[in-house]
Amino acid sequence: MRNRREWDHSRLGAGFAAAVASAVLVALFSFGISSHALAAPAPDRFQIGFADGLMASTDPATRADWQDRGRAAGASLLRINLLWDQVAREQPSDPADPSDPAYDFATLDAAIRDADARGYEVMLTVFSAPAFAEAERPPGVTAPAGTYKPIPGALGAFATALATRYSGHFAIADDPLPAVPYLQAWLEPNLSTYLTPQWTSTATSSGLTPASPSHYREMLNAFYAGAKRGNPAVEVVGAGTAPYGDEPGGLRIRPLPFWRQVLCLRGSLEPARSCPARSERARMDVFAHHPINTSGGPARSAVHPDDATGADFGDLTAILRAAEAAKLIRPGGDRELWATDSWWESDPPDGFNGYPPARQARFIEQTLFQLWRAGASAGILLQIRDDPIDAARPTDTLQSGIFDLAGNPKPALTAVRFPFVVSREGDRGLLAWGIAPLSGKVEIKLRRRNEWQRVDSTSVNAGGVFALRVGGLRRGVFRAEIGAQRSLAWKLGGH
Repeated sequence: MRNRREWDHSRLGAGFAAAVASAVLVALFSFGISSHALAAPAPDRFQIGFADGLMASTDPATRADWQDRGRAAGASLLRINLLWDQVAREQPSDPADPSDPAYDFATLDAAIRDADARGYEVMLTVFSAPAFAEAERPPGVTAPAGTYKPIPGALGAFATALATRYSGHFAIADDPLPAVPYLQAWLEPNLSTYLTPQWTSTATSSGLTPASPSHYREMLNAFYAGAKRGNPAVEVVGAGTAPYGDEPGGLRIRPLPFWRQVLCLRGSLEPARSCPARSERARMDVFAHHPINTSGGPARSAVHPDDATGADFGDLTAILRAAEAAKLIRPGGDRELWATDSWWESDPPDGFNGYPPARQARFIEQTLFQLWRAGASAGILLQIRDDPIDAARPTDTLQSGIFDLAGNPKPALTAVRFPFVVSREGDRGLLAWGIAPLSGKVEIKLRRRNEWQRVDSTSVNAGGVFALRVGGLRRGVFRAEIGAQRSLAWKLGGH
């Protein structure tokens, strides 16, 4: 589990994400949405997922329990961290061969079989290079294990082994392994925690230039090519970048300049003067970021305009769409954007960085809605269950689950299973948005005199997004209902 001290804990600021909505002009197609539903610049679907070691535990009973709970909560994506150096504890003689005896996939195989049986789409997040796959460190250079200039060719060969093993056509004792549809190429490469060096000394005015973006591009392209050799159908997800960075020379590069340099864009989002040859440009099928926010609530932008919380996710959308338009990313065409790590903590039990459970639930719903509006089509929540608190280092673990440590549900469970938000849309009235847990007719209701009265409805498929304009109202307490399922109430005050 990452140390939360990696993140920026500033409390004030105003980013510049709001101006990018026009860059996301993706038409909303119908999940049975009625004719008066919103035609918004946002994706036509939104998948929810989890990332939690419990769901890939070495203990079969633990793994089954939490995978079952995740599905019951409506999750369809499961992100599993794959530490390369744990699978390859010694150097394989044929690193592209998934059967090489140096590889140990046993625990991963079991977790993937369980997840597939439950209907999850699995994404493996690959990071932490074995020593044989790191560049040789110059004398006096220190770096966390697994981070120092991972060798792109070695990463590509490992991607081939992974994609082959989890292609749906690889069998163990005549028992085929399931297909894994998504492979993610590294974790937070703009942090020295996962990739070093972040900077290198040059003859520039600052004496420093970013080193990690160009090296990550080489890693990404090698991973992409290797994965496609193993399984042309697998989709490669770019590394989810961390939301905050430092000034030049620090341990982190801010996410927006990181991606601009990976994709060869200037700050104006015009192509840079000198870009790699077409064959060397970044390749990915899905773009990803980690819109974690420690600057305040979901609506609070990061303090620095080159950082990117959930409120600033549209800035990432703008960068991606500019790169696609300029043909600076391969393959051609538009690709999806995913939020592959997001969390809000609750108090209890976290009295340091947590919010009351009802507010944690509201923040989760608001974040999902916010990401959808900015162009994301998937959001993966870090943790399904709270971590234990270490009394000696209470800020070093996360209490961001939708279940507490004892396995009891928090209000956040309903927020994930049936997300529902009512947003004031200027002079256009209210927008009622959500993701339906069931197929059928979803009803938007307003509480009046202690009774819930229907104000609108639409048909929707299970897991489908609904977005309805609600006219004639400016405030109130709302909820959504479908069958016997009810969302949390959403209170909207007046001005």
